[in-house]
Amino acid sequence: MNISRSGYYKWLKTKNILNQYEINRRDLESLIRDIHKRKLSYGYHRINYLIRKETGWVVSDNLVHKVCKILKIRSKARHYSIYKKPGEESIKYPNLINNNWNTTRPLEKITSDTTMIWFKRQRYDWTYYVDAFDDSIIGSDVKPFYHGVSMKNHKDALQDMLNDKIKRGYKSQETIFHSDQGTIYSSVAFNNAHKDYNITRSTSRHPYPDHHLTLLPFSGPLSSVPSLLHVQPSPVPLLPFYLILRLSLLLPFETSVPILHGNCS
Repeated sequence: MNISRSGYYKWLKTKNILNQYEINRRDLESLIRDIHKRKLSYGYHRINYLIRKETGWVVSDNLVHKVCKILKIRSKARHYSIYKKPGEESIKYPNLINNNWNTTRPLEKITSDTTMIWFKRQRYDWTYYVDAFDDSIIGSDVKPFYHGVSMKNHKDALQDMLNDKIKRGYKSQETIFHSDQGTIYSSVAFNNAHKDYNITRSTSRHPYPDHHLTLLPFSGPLSSVPSLLHVQPSPVPLLPFYLILRLSLLLPFETSVPILHGNCS
């Protein structure tokens, strides 16, 4: 067997005695089995983290990985009960409008959207609510843009609309609120904010955005009035002019106000 006599007798003497590495691996196996039973989704990195945290025993990730392979332990990925194909809509409310904006009274059907406004090299988000009865703005709010549309922006605009509904005596009457299926409009916090005001939700999405034509006069950036943006300390006073500008651009003829079709400088 090409083994020396001294080597054979040394192995024979120590074959039933575990060395320090084998003792560590044996103890490690019991710890890893226990953690894996409690945390099936944990891989060897997180298992080692729990070993250090619970026992104070510092071992390398490679050793934990090796023991996991010996024990045939593998993490189990979490499975979610609801599966949706990529691009599938998450519909929470039916489309009650179906492009029918006929109304008989104020605050019977309303809609909402957010548009972008540039003011002194700063982007603002203007959220507004429009009453389909007379196309009037019944609630709005302007806030600086910080990494996406703000929930606070939407809640303040919503509260402005709800205050108007109470002030005009329509709190107890049903209002159909139509919007797109954006993240904020579908959020639990947003829907809880108006649950006590007799508001029925309706939603639609591309390619059938039923609220688009109603909001068309109010949508679009303020990029066509750059010289006026440095006159006011806030973008709010510009909103009336902005609405006149957007409405004039929809007319098939030039208006009597030169600034609407000419250079704003």
